[in-house]
Amino acid sequence: MKIHRKMIGVLALFVVMLSVMQPLEMKANEIDTSKSCGVERGRDIVFVIQDTPAMQAQDPLQDRITEALYMVDQANSLDRIGVVGFNEAVTKPFPLSSNKYQAKAALKKFAVYADENANNASVGLEKAIHDLSDPKSVNEKIIILMTVGTSIHNEKSLALATEAYENDIQIHTISFGSTPSSIIDESTLREISRITGGNFNTAVNASYLRDVLSNLQQEIVNFRGREVRSDWTLTSDVNLPQGLLVHNNVTINLNGYNLTVAEDIVLMKCAKLRAVNGAVIQAKNLDQKSGSSIRLNNSQLNVTGKVTQDGSIVVNGNYKNSAEPELALASYTQRIHGYLNLNGQEALISSPILQEGHIDLNGGTFHAKNNLEQKGRFNVQEGKLQVDGNLMINGGPLLDDAYIENKSLDVGAGVVQVGSKDSMEKTRQSGNVTQKNGQLYVNHGTVRIYGDYIINDGWLTMIKGSMDTDTPQYGEGDGDFVHVFGDFSTASKRNHATRTYIHLGKPMNDQGHLTDGVLKIEGTFTQSGDGEGHPIYSDRMLQYEKDYSRYNFHAEGRHKVALMNKGKVSAQTKGFTFNLLELHGKLADYPMDPYVRWNKLNEIVKSANSNLASLSINDKAVPGFTPSVRDYFRFEVPADDYPAGGAQTLKVDARPQDGNALVDILDRTLASDGTGQVKVQVTAVDGTKSIYTVEVKIGPGSGGKVTSIKLDRNEIVFTEDDSGGYNPDKIVIGYTVYPTNATNQQVNWTSTNPTVASVTPSGIVTPHTKGETSIVATTADGGLIDSATVKVMGQNDLLQGIKTLEDFVSDNDRYDKIMGGLYDINNIGIVVPGNYIDRLTFTASGNLTGGKIELVNDVDRVEVRINGTTLGANKVDKHFIFNRASMKVTDYVEVIAYDAASNELERIGTTYPVNFTSTSGVSPGYYSIKTLLENQVIFNQILEEYSPKQLRFSAK
Repeated sequence: MKIHRKMIGVLALFVVMLSVMQPLEMKANEIDTSKSCGVERGRDIVFVIQDTPAMQAQDPLQDRITEALYMVDQANSLDRIGVVGFNEAVTKPFPLSSNKYQAKAALKKFAVYADENANNASVGLEKAIHDLSDPKSVNEKIIILMTVGTSIHNEKSLALATEAYENDIQIHTISFGSTPSSIIDESTLREISRITGGNFNTAVNASYLRDVLSNLQQEIVNFRGREVRSDWTLTSDVNLPQGLLVHNNVTINLNGYNLTVAEDIVLMKCAKLRAVNGAVIQAKNLDQKSGSSIRLNNSQLNVTGKVTQDGSIVVNGNYKNSAEPELALASYTQRIHGYLNLNGQEALISSPILQEGHIDLNGGTFHAKNNLEQKGRFNVQEGKLQVDGNLMINGGPLLDDAYIENKSLDVGAGVVQVGSKDSMEKTRQSGNVTQKNGQLYVNHGTVRIYGDYIINDGWLTMIKGSMDTDTPQYGEGDGDFVHVFGDFSTASKRNHATRTYIHLGKPMNDQGHLTDGVLKIEGTFTQSGDGEGHPIYSDRMLQYEKDYSRYNFHAEGRHKVALMNKGKVSAQTKGFTFNLLELHGKLADYPMDPYVRWNKLNEIVKSANSNLASLSINDKAVPGFTPSVRDYFRFEVPADDYPAGGAQTLKVDARPQDGNALVDILDRTLASDGTGQVKVQVTAVDGTKSIYTVEVKIGPGSGGKVTSIKLDRNEIVFTEDDSGGYNPDKIVIGYTVYPTNATNQQVNWTSTNPTVASVTPSGIVTPHTKGETSIVATTADGGLIDSATVKVMGQNDLLQGIKTLEDFVSDNDRYDKIMGGLYDINNIGIVVPGNYIDRLTFTASGNLTGGKIELVNDVDRVEVRINGTTLGANKVDKHFIFNRASMKVTDYVEVIAYDAASNELERIGTTYPVNFTSTSGVSPGYYSIKTLLENQVIFNQILEEYSPKQLRFSAK
């Protein structure tokens, strides 16, 4: 889990980090749901039992207890059991434990039921989800909810079911009640189970309940088709007349053959489907459970019906060197745990799309022929997202200042195109973008919206550019560039302005969202909203619960808005500001509201410039290109770029001299005979047109030879754990051999120091002892290499030099590694002093600088350390004093109290000349980082009493 923080005001920003850290921990489940696959694991089961007289009335024989005890008896050594009771509040909680005797004792307590008859299942579910949300556990996570009647706060229970699903927790619901007085809310219980992939049952009797508890994981019943329960490698093409169910931990390797399934393919948890060497997986429907995986190497997945993806799909290499997409899908729903990596290839989806998980294009093309709703992380990454219908942006709040952990649409130097010029001429019902929430992060990319762009909430983030936006040449590829061919309107509640304010007595900064790039609008511009949640704080400090629409369009820096066609400009709020406003025409031509204001205004006369500034094909500049010359001949495309057996669409990059001119690619097809033509039309603002043509043919290629190799990481860090092993215990390095259709894709792996870390022939790195080495990947063809540095560190190596809370949060890279899972955050934290040392007051007398140390309880001796150098401290009455010749600002001073056996009782730290005073507002003692993350109120109280320089960092 990568967390990046811009340290502006260490204390206040750390508070922000804590406020968002918990959602980030949950986000790790987006991709890593398969981390427990292939390892021995058990089940973490929490019984959530209604503890009321009504439950006893519906289950007088207490079958719920008897059968739960039986289930505990059947548990294996890796299973852990927890118990939570509930009525109006949580009762009789028992934390997860592998101790069967204690778990059974906890369950037996429910034989004596509580007097309270309220039924609030949400409190029990909330406690159970918290207990199960340990990211380090590889066990399956299960909640068994036993209840009767109708619970209050059902909306919260359903929201908790979604949270459980995000954390890969299944909830099985069991209702009790057969008498006329029982009122079972079956619909809510069924929905809770449906959301999490669990089952709903009614407890008819003890025998039936035992059967239910013994078959919790039976998700598929009466499956119509073949069930595969052991690994299977195909030796010929397979055609199945019905469906295919692949059970847990089973791998099917197509081995170069085709798999055709007439009905459904269902992949259970940890099931794997691998296709290589031009194989095709074809089915009517595909249902991928969390943790399952599909890997396509130069192969294709073709589904004519519905795809529900909650596992991973990774694409490597072009399918048969053809123009066909590697993913050809009809209906596509990606759930929260779903992960898709196109790795430069193509996906074509014909029906509406709901995307809730994580998609990486990595230079690939994702073509949605219908509508697309983005709710998860969507990284275009130098690729292209094309939506022929309408796009809805509906992600989540901003979790980090670097915008890398958010559920955003991140263009990332790629292209997002919604609609087309042709579709715009036919209808205004497509080509539109509605931003309901979340973020459009342009990130040095290009966004073309051929309809309207409507922002109801969320952020438009334009902060990157490579040249001055005031130059007419600025266009696509020069930085953030958003072109709206229809109307633009924003009513977002989110602050877009750079803001400085005070939080907890410390300065804070919110970075602006409109500081660079160009927003080009052909239609009208409308800004509305006049709410402000707080005159000082930003919306992120108030958990995005307030209305900040006053600043929802506040541009600065180099940001430019170019208005092209004399459309109306409306602004409702006092906080509205254009930075550079470029009007094509005169100011008097544009109807404007009184609140419209700008930092700089340019009026542009329509240009007749229809020249190109540059022209390249397949990333290669056309030789001898001159803007005034229109026709070119004998341009050669390398044979490696030309797939045999079909036409080729060439990549064309045409940049106009006038960034406001329109460029249309009229022809870029290379025919099957290896010849073709590129034709580019440039239309100036005043309507003047020019056409450039380039004759293209196939040239020589690499002959199937490898040209390069690229690893998926540059550095790997292992850290020693409490047991003497390392965390993680191994890592698989991914790689790509270029060209991806090279004949020999074999890679050989070596470690420059295998005593530190070794690597297997498949790229699995295992640490052995502390030190540093490099893992080198060498292609069998050509001997080309890439490498990654491996650091195997001691348990506390990363913690060296961290003395205070301020030290802990001041180094971004170190902080990322510590919080990224290398350490148990229960075992690192801060110490709030005050049990022994009450006060340190610095003094000055002549040339001497010293201090007075006042104590709460008696100690045997006190030691003072200044920048690590130990000084004596003399006892005078009930306090200690020390002196030295001089001290300078920022000297780090520690005071350590010892008992008669020289055991350390307590230490405090501060930086000269900041005095230290303990407080009664916060209980002294150790507070783990985990505790601080989960109890922000306590942490805020600590920070109000102590400076980060005074809070000693501690590692157990």
